[in-house]
Amino acid sequence: MEYIFVSIFFGFITGAIGRYIAKEKNRSPSEGFWFGFLLSLFGVLIVALLPNKKINSTTDKLDEKPNYENLIPKLDIFFVVMVLLFIFIYLKFLGVL
Repeated sequence: MEYIFVSIFFGFITGAIGRYIAKEKNRSPSEGFWFGFLLSLFGVLIVALLPNKKINSTTDKLDEKPNYENLIPKLDIFFVVMVLLFIFIYLKFLGVL
């Protein structure tokens, strides 16, 4: 029973991260949330690797290609934090901590 709650909680966290990344890439925030919620870390990775959406010429922003060089350090920190969080939750679930 606890596993279900932990999974849903983790789904909301990864969904929020996916939503933020999608919003920064001018994509639908709900698209990012559902990828993150349903596919967990793989969904966040998919959203991060999706190309930026084109913006109308009436706005001031230009259509930029994704800059993966700036994304790599952020993903490294993100994955380290998620792995540590997963280990902590797993050890707490086993009763070690």
